[in-house]
Amino acid sequence: MLRAEALTKKNQRRSPKEERYARISQMTRLYVNAGLTLQEIAVLYGVTRQAVSDRLARAGVQMRTHRRPPTPPLEECQDEMVRLYLDERVPVYLLAQRFRVTNKEIRRLLLNRGIELRQKGRPPKFPGLYDLKLNESIILPKPTGNGKCRHNWHETFYSAARRLGVRFSVKSIDDRTIQVTRVK
Repeated sequence: MLRAEALTKKNQRRSPKEERYARISQMTRLYVNAGLTLQEIAVLYGVTRQAVSDRLARAGVQMRTHRRPPTPPLEECQDEMVRLYLDERVPVYLLAQRFRVTNKEIRRLLLNRGIELRQKGRPPKFPGLYDLKLNESIILPKPTGNGKCRHNWHETFYSAARRLGVRFSVKSIDDRTIQVTRVK
């Protein structure tokens, strides 16, 4: 009798391939029907979360996403965002932090309202310098700084002229101001 039971049990064993399919179908049921996370299933089966994800993806299971659909900010918040951006010149990233939305949502809001976005980065230090016509001059504060910049302050303007493809003449007026003239 024992021999007959042993033969029956041996015939009831699954092949490795059948065992794998059974595990994947169990994982699928746990993921889809029971709502377990990939990490919880991985702990149950002693594999990594990525292994569970790969097996379910190969089985054709539609994976859940953790992302929420983007919700546009409230209308009154939108008006405040636009006002801060235009009037107080608050950068996009600070608006996003303040109103707890993404930078992309702020940019989309501004563009939808027909507002031209400012360039990223710092504004030019001496904006009047870039609008000079030939033989025009501008009075500016002498650059302050430490090290080389303090002694070679004129180099600040010569390098700016090089970037613009023009030439400047720089004269010191007193201890605090200089005169910059476009000569070419």
